[in-house]
Amino acid sequence: MKSIRITAIVLSAVLAFSCASCASSAGSGTDAGEQNTQQTADGAAGADTVAQTGETDNQSAAGAAESAEAGGNASADADKTDEISFDVLIKRMETEDKFTPPDDGDDNGSTEQVPYGYVCYPEFRVPDALKKSYPALAKTLNSLSMEYYERAVKTLAEEAQMGSEMAQYRDSFFGSNEENWEPYFYRADDNIVSYMVSEESWYNGPHPFTDFSCVAIDPKSGERIPFSDIFTDMFKVPELIYDHLENIDGEYEFTEEDRNSIYPTIENMVADGDITWALGEDGLHIQFNAYELMYYAFGPISSFISYDELGDLLAPAYALPAQMPKTALDVRITKKDDTEKNVEKWPLDKILRYYEPDEPYDADVEESKDFYISCPDWNERPYAAPGVTDPIGESLITLEEKDKTVSDWLDQGAWSAETGIPFALSFRTAENDTYDDGSYTYYTDNRDYTSLILEVRESTSEVLVGRYDFSDFMNTPTPGNEFTELEIPYAQLVDGVLYTEISHRTYSADQPCNAFIVAVNAYDGSLLWRSDMLVANANNFLVIDDQIVCGYGFTAEDDYVYILSIHNGAVLDRWKVKSGPDQFIRQDGYIYVLTYNTAYKYELTFG
Repeated sequence: MKSIRITAIVLSAVLAFSCASCASSAGSGTDAGEQNTQQTADGAAGADTVAQTGETDNQSAAGAAESAEAGGNASADADKTDEISFDVLIKRMETEDKFTPPDDGDDNGSTEQVPYGYVCYPEFRVPDALKKSYPALAKTLNSLSMEYYERAVKTLAEEAQMGSEMAQYRDSFFGSNEENWEPYFYRADDNIVSYMVSEESWYNGPHPFTDFSCVAIDPKSGERIPFSDIFTDMFKVPELIYDHLENIDGEYEFTEEDRNSIYPTIENMVADGDITWALGEDGLHIQFNAYELMYYAFGPISSFISYDELGDLLAPAYALPAQMPKTALDVRITKKDDTEKNVEKWPLDKILRYYEPDEPYDADVEESKDFYISCPDWNERPYAAPGVTDPIGESLITLEEKDKTVSDWLDQGAWSAETGIPFALSFRTAENDTYDDGSYTYYTDNRDYTSLILEVRESTSEVLVGRYDFSDFMNTPTPGNEFTELEIPYAQLVDGVLYTEISHRTYSADQPCNAFIVAVNAYDGSLLWRSDMLVANANNFLVIDDQIVCGYGFTAEDDYVYILSIHNGAVLDRWKVKSGPDQFIRQDGYIYVLTYNTAYKYELTFG
C-alpha cells in the first residue's frame, strides 16, 4: 500500500508589506515579536519542518528535497511515496480609507497615507488531488480558511474603529493597526497534519504582541485531534513539559520557586487541553504565550520533547511511520508581488458594521459614545452620504395579499386577543419610553419636543452601544405648529446600522419634512442616508434582508405601504392601502399590516 506524503507550500501574497516583513514597520518596538517568531522557527528548523519567514533560498530547498529523496531511497518503500501538496496563501485585508500619520518632530511621522488597519491571514488552496485522496481533510482546510476570513473581517472592523478614533482625536497615532497571522507547519502525513500560527498584533503601543495558536487534524477523518489523544498517560505529561522548559535564549534555569508557581499552571492547562502544541518530525513542540507562565519581559517560553524522550508516552497512532522519509514535510514560503489581486479593501462605512464592542461600563467610554447626527440639506430627497453607492435594484421580497378584515374602526387590542398575535413593540406601544427587541434595548425621552435623543444598549450586558442625538432633524424649513413636532416612534439596530424613524402624526401640509427613516453607523455615528419624506409614520417598520417594510398615511392623505432599500433608503416598491398603516408584524411567514380600519395579511416570499 502506498503512503501519501503531504507537502504544504506556503505562498505569500504580499511583498513590501507582507506578513513576514510587517513587523519592521513597528520600529524598535518589534524586538519581542521578532523574538517570538524566531523562537518558533528555530525550534523546528533542526527537523526541516517549519516554514521560514523571509526570502526562500531555492538552492537550500532543492538540497532539502534531494536529501529527502536520498533518505527515501534508503528505505524499501520510498519509491512508493506519492506527494500531494496544498498551498497556503497569505492574504491581506485592509481598510480602503487611509490617513496621514502626524509628525511629532522626531521623524516618527510620515507624509504617506496608510490604512487605518490591516490583517494578513492564511487561506488554504486545496487541489483536486487532495480532495480525491483526503476528502475530509480538504473539507476541514476549506472550513479553516473560512474561519480565518470571518475572523479577519471582525478584526479589521475593530482595527478600523480604533484607528479612526485615534487618528481623529489624538496626535500620537503613527501607523496602521496590524494583525499578522503566519502559519508554521511541523508535520503532515497519513497520521496528522499539525501546525502553529504566530499571531502578531500591533496597536500603536510600545511593542507588538504575539500569541500562538495551533491546529492538529486527522487527515483521514478531518476531525481536530485533542492534545490528550496523542498520549497514553496524561498524568505524566505536565512533569515532562516542565522538565523541558526553556525561555527564548535557552539560558535561564528555572528555580524551585518558579516550579511552585509554574507547575500548577501547566497542570491546569494540560487538564483543560488549553495547550499550544505541534507534533513535528523531531518531536513535540509546546509554546506558551506571553503571561501564561511568566511576565512579558521574560520572553516566550517553550518546551521541546524529542520522540526518544516521549517514548511509550506517545500514542502509537502518532509515532512517525517507520518507512517515511526523514524530511516528509517540506514547507517553504514563495513571495509573490501580485498585490492587487490578493489585497481585499473595505471602506470604513462598510467594515465598521462588523464592529462588536465588548468592554465593561466606563464613564469615559460611555461619553465617547455620544453621537450628534447633522441633518443634510432638506432638498436632497433621498439623501445618501458620499461613498454610499449601492445600486437601488429591485425589491427582493414580495408581499402577496392573502386576507384582509375591513371595519369602520379596527380594535387592534381585540384583533390581537382573537388572533393571538402580539403587537410589535415601539415607543408608542411600550411603557416608559423603552422597548427591547431581544438583542438591544432602546430608550428615548423626547416628550418635551425640544430634542430627539435615542439611546441603545445591548440587552444582556447593558453595555451602551451609543447615544444618538437627532435634534438637528427638528430644524425643518417650515415652522409647523404644536401638532407637528417630530418624534422618534421606532428604531432598530441591524448588522451595525441603526435605522430610526422620525415623524409626526398629523397633516403633512403643516409640516412636509416628516415621516422619514435615517440610517447611521451605530458605532461611529456617521450618517449613511436619509429616505424621502412621507414614507414612514407608523408605530414601527420591519427590516427584512436588504429591505425595509414601512408605511405612511393620515386622515385625508394617500395611504401606502413602502419597501425601501437598506443600502440608500430609496423606494423600491409601494402599494395603496385603505387607511394609514399603524402596525407591521412579521409571524410564521406572513406580514400583518394593521391600519385604522383594516387588518391585512400578506404572504412573505423572497427572490
